[in-house]
Amino acid sequence: MAGPFLTPLERRLRRAGANPVDAPLWLLGAVMVAGLLIINLVGWLAGSFAVLTAMQGATPAAWILLLLSGAIWLIMAAIMVRVIGSWLGVGRFTGWMRPVFLLTDWIILPIARRMPAMGMIDLSPFVAYLLLLVLRALLPGAAQ
Repeated sequence: MAGPFLTPLERRLRRAGANPVDAPLWLLGAVMVAGLLIINLVGWLAGSFAVLTAMQGATPAAWILLLLSGAIWLIMAAIMVRVIGSWLGVGRFTGWMRPVFLLTDWIILPIARRMPAMGMIDLSPFVAYLLLLVLRALLPGAAQ
C-alpha cells in the first residue's frame, strides 16, 4: 500500500510520463522544500516583528526608508524567482508568474534593450539585481 500521499503522486507521475517508482523521492523533495519555506517564513516574520518593534517612535523619514528598502528587497526576490522560473521553463503567462513579471519588467526590459545580444544568455536580470543592490546600499540607515 502506497499511502495517502504517494498514490496521488504516483498517478500524477504516470500521467506525466515519468516513472511512478520515483514518487517517494518527489515526496521527500516536496517535504524538504516546504520545510525550508516554513523555516524561512518564520524567520522572516520574527525579523519583521523585531524591526517593527524597533521602529516604534521613529520619524516618518525612517518609515519611508524602511518601506523603500522593503520594496527593493521584494523586487530583488521577484528577480530571483523570475530567473529560477526561466531555468525551469515557466513562462511569463503562467498564473503565478504574472505578478513576478509585473514587478520586474519595469527594470529588466530597459536594461535588456540597451545590452548587447549574448546569444541565449540574458544578463539583464543580473544587472538589474546589482543596480537594486547598490541602490539599497546607498539608502542611509537602511536594513541590509
